[in-house]
Amino acid sequence: TGLNPYTQYSCYVTANSSVGEGNSSVTITERTVEGAPPPPYNITTYNDSSTAITLNWTRPLFPNGLIQLYVFTYYPEGNPNGSITNNTPSTKVIINGLAFYTLYFFTVSVVTGGGTSTFSGPISRRTSEDAPSPPLNVMVYNISSTS
Repeated sequence: TGLNPYTQYSCYVTANSSVGEGNSSVTITERTVEGAPPPPYNITTYNDSSTAITLNWTRPLFPNGLIQLYVFTYYPEGNPNGSITNNTPSTKVIINGLAFYTLYFFTVSVVTGGGTSTFSGPISRRTSEDAPSPPLNVMVYNISSTS
């Protein structure tokens, strides 16, 4: 007990008697099994356009295993139940198809053979403004002959 996940350890055995210490056994090297990783850190965002945001993060220093992929979620302000979840092997993703001038929240987790990390705390970014859409259902009424 007390060993770190996914860490290589070496050991050997020697015997002792009243006459002294004997020769050591052959050194055996083994790696402990993978464990659940910590979440990524240094999560940042920046605007690519009015409908796209880039999400970046740094992998954990000690992921407790081989990182298989990252899971990220995002949702617009006021709608956490409408979150979208996706995954990537990269530490950077460009999220397209967002609504312009809308605040979004983002979280990221890490997956190894030993499990999935907790999600990072949410960070937020508002998409950029864009030109307004043309007015809809415009109607003109005659009030008088001059207006």
